[in-house]
Amino acid sequence: MKGSEQLKISSNEIFHLDGLTLKPTESFTMTSTVIKKTNAPQNDILSGITSAYTFSNTLVDFSGSITYNYLDSELNGLTESDLLFHYFNSDWISPDIASQNISANQYSATLSNVTIQEITLALVQRLTPTINNFIDFGLTFGEANHIHSYTSSNTGTATYSSTNLSVATIDTNTGSITTTGIGTTTLWLSLADDGTYKAATTSLTLTVNPLAVTLSPTLSQSKVHGDADPSLSYTSNPAVGTSLSNGATIAFSGTLTRTAGEDAGTYSITIGTLTNTNYTLSYTPADFNITAKPITIIPTAGQSKTYGLADATLSYTISPSTLPDGTAISLGGTLSRTTGENVGTYTITIGTVSDTNY
Repeated sequence: MKGSEQLKISSNEIFHLDGLTLKPTESFTMTSTVIKKTNAPQNDILSGITSAYTFSNTLVDFSGSITYNYLDSELNGLTESDLLFHYFNSDWISPDIASQNISANQYSATLSNVTIQEITLALVQRLTPTINNFIDFGLTFGEANHIHSYTSSNTGTATYSSTNLSVATIDTNTGSITTTGIGTTTLWLSLADDGTYKAATTSLTLTVNPLAVTLSPTLSQSKVHGDADPSLSYTSNPAVGTSLSNGATIAFSGTLTRTAGEDAGTYSITIGTLTNTNYTLSYTPADFNITAKPITIIPTAGQSKTYGLADATLSYTISPSTLPDGTAISLGGTLSRTTGENVGTYTITIGTVSDTNY
């Protein structure tokens, strides 16, 4: 048909052309349409015969039967009983098998309101499915039992896998995700052939981010000058030992430290080597105090002088005389006594003897 020529086929009338028969169940009109038999489909199809019929203008909303005649030489090595009728509309579609009938060198199919660009015979074909919403996303370390939903035209069985099990695992059948560490992993979704849509696979990138944890040194930590440092303690939120959803518990490696120094005074407690690579640590500093060591100064008994002579240096002993590590305690300054030079008894005082660490 050329130009705007039309061909109207009334209900149950038969239109036959070069081995193709159309029998609509409703009146049907073709406008400016060239029907051509070719040696191969214009649209790729797997395991098809070596003939096809193309329509230069798409047939829209066709209802009725189509009978397809073919030669043995066109079977392309395929078994006749394995063939199915296929029509093309964006993809190859085969109608319900119950609507198809095959006899020697002739195949017919009953269709309802279909749109057709091309027809042929081939082994069963599957549509290419769409998979939506299976896109990159993130979780936080500690999360588990997360299901990342998707939608698809394919209703086949889904199976899942993760390429980096040190970041996350995923249940093969349910798709339930459990974080195991921080970093990235590729999650794969595979859909089985469901009879209409062919098998398909897609993937996404999962990023597992560190868990936010707050660290606070215990307040009022201290020691006495000369003593060994105690282990520096701390609290965390979540608390150490807390169980996370993924089965991990809050724990750290390493220790807190403090700024250097052994003299009495105040020092900052720092985070030191305390860490866990799965956490982002928020640290609140605190002070560590070294207090002066209590000691007793004991003036030597029986110290005296003869009237008119110069005072001797006043001596004393210390208790304790050493630090716990064996270091001798040494003080600066000297003892003194109350004023007076007449014969009598005078009190020995601490004078200038001192050290800020005691």
